[in-house]
Amino acid sequence: MKCKVAHCGVNRNMSQISPQALQQFVEDINMAKYNIIALVGEAGSGKDTIMKGVLEKSPHLHEIVSCTTRPPREGEIDGINYHFMSPEVFGDKVVHGEMLEASCFNDWFYGTGYESLRSDCYNIGVFNPEGIESLLAHPGVAVDVYHVRATDKNRLLRQLNRETDPDVHEIIRRFKADMIDFEELEFVHSDLPNNNKEDLDYSIRYLCDMYAASKLDPTP
Repeated sequence: MKCKVAHCGVNRNMSQISPQALQQFVEDINMAKYNIIALVGEAGSGKDTIMKGVLEKSPHLHEIVSCTTRPPREGEIDGINYHFMSPEVFGDKVVHGEMLEASCFNDWFYGTGYESLRSDCYNIGVFNPEGIESLLAHPGVAVDVYHVRATDKNRLLRQLNRETDPDVHEIIRRFKADMIDFEELEFVHSDLPNNNKEDLDYSIRYLCDMYAASKLDPTP
């Protein structure tokens, strides 16, 4: 039986982050070696779009470039969007302890290499549910998880429109797989809406405000 856990919804009426919340963040980051803002969501929910917007406005955050064995999609660049590699190379990195976490998702392997992390600031990246669970189980990591949410219609349209000649069968396969993988997330998370430009701007602004004081040295 699945274990039900609570998650925190983002309050759209929140105008600022309380001093108490910021103090809690400072206490949390001082206890862990790596501090990660983890975005998770179904295909087409807009995780990468939100992360890009946050990084443009908050350059003090560090972007995590994950490793994957899946082939690049149209417009993706090795070393920028992902570190694309063969299953053999990926396996070697796991065996030699070069991965903070590694998981299989939608028939491809994904993972976070230690070389993609910094210990002096918050790291932000996109993860699948199994990757999130691996991060949460790691004793040297503090993780804040955000589930990016969009309607099924919006997600499908985004996936169809982001490539000139999309693989419709692959899109449908991922859509069906997401229905299972995201049926009930078994870890604490906050929801971020992303159905339109208003949602996108709000979610970016929320994260920027939340981590505006995220450098590990809290001294003014």
